[in-house]
Amino acid sequence: MIKARIVFFVITFILIGWIPSFDSNTQTLEVELEYSPIDSCKVWVDSVFNGLTPDERIAQLFMIRACSNKDQLYYDAITKQIKDYNIGGLCFFQGGPVRHARLANY
Repeated sequence: MIKARIVFFVITFILIGWIPSFDSNTQTLEVELEYSPIDSCKVWVDSVFNGLTPDERIAQLFMIRACSNKDQLYYDAITKQIKDYNIGGLCFFQGGPVRHARLANY
């Protein structure tokens, strides 16, 4: 359990661009922020998010199940849900990676 928490914090620090370092004179932990490609994406994400209506923001929290081994009627139903509700994402089940890619591109 403790190992999992340590791994979680290390991955979090890597993802947000924090690199902890110890100052040998004062024995304190300093956290340095370094530039990360993620920083340049934050501006774009914030601009898109701020342009959404409250209903669209809520819809971005939803993911629907998508199976890529179904028929065209099923694909049309998923497409209708995405268009009607501005669903935030799909979670793929059943099918293979090529079919998943085709459905995502569709």
